[in-house]
Amino acid sequence: MNNKLARIAQEYGLPEWWVEAIIIEYLDCRIFAGPEEVWEFRFDRIQEGLLRQALVKEKLVIHGSVLHNVDKNSLQARIISRLVSAVPKSIVSAQNEGDILAEGAVSAYHLSFLGNPKEVWDPKLNFSSHFQVLENGKLWQWKIAEFVTVKDRPYGKWVSDEIDLECLELVHTRLAQLRNAPVKPGRPGYDEFKQRVGEFYSWLEALRAPLREKLYQIHLLKLASYRDKGKTVPYDPPVLSQFEDFAVINGEIHTRFHAEPIFYRALVAHARRASQLSSISKGSERLDEIYQERVQAVINGAACLESFI
Repeated sequence: MNNKLARIAQEYGLPEWWVEAIIIEYLDCRIFAGPEEVWEFRFDRIQEGLLRQALVKEKLVIHGSVLHNVDKNSLQARIISRLVSAVPKSIVSAQNEGDILAEGAVSAYHLSFLGNPKEVWDPKLNFSSHFQVLENGKLWQWKIAEFVTVKDRPYGKWVSDEIDLECLELVHTRLAQLRNAPVKPGRPGYDEFKQRVGEFYSWLEALRAPLREKLYQIHLLKLASYRDKGKTVPYDPPVLSQFEDFAVINGEIHTRFHAEPIFYRALVAHARRASQLSSISKGSERLDEIYQERVQAVINGAACLESFI
């Protein structure tokens, strides 16, 4: 986010991601038919007055999912670790998903998670499993849809029990027509193609506007029956190791350390060291060290098993 937008976010006391989401959803922040894609974000073209008006007026965005109660760096480290190894624990247990994936009220410490970064994909061309509402200084998030596979085609669709999303099927078709036959800048027919892309985005806004209205009414209904489950925390979350998970109980974060991966790592290290010593030693030259490493491997293996049990 550029300095101007960050300054405005700070001035209004808003998360920077919210300001960005408002811009993407409501304002003229794109140039059409660029050299790489049919859209290109240009936040520098935003008029500050229009942005300020939108931040006061608009209350709802459809912008990925909001995660709360978890330290950003701890979460990033855990995601990276789990991409390469199954050893790190999940950061929350399956039955406590609401401790990290906000449903209802959102904790002050939170972060927005998009399936694809905006540098890769325009969020307005997609939908989301959740939508967010910021009203009277309070942030809310509600789950609204699921992304499911569709038989005999390579892409899925968004479905919801609370709102009809069939109109979104048209977005993929019309966008594919533009992206499959683009006209690059400087080529014959470029001006006409650029106009078609602009018309597509105007059509897209006309499609999403009534969806946003319906989502806001759903927000009001959910809010009327909302019961606080004690999942919002008033303080910043602790930094977690790769082997800790957490739970939120009555507005307090409780962490739990799982020792078995530590013992397992030690087991592997001692076993490898014993193997290395065996390969370089002659006769009984380093036999005691080899036995020591093997014993340590066995001890840590037993401790790993005990911790798991």
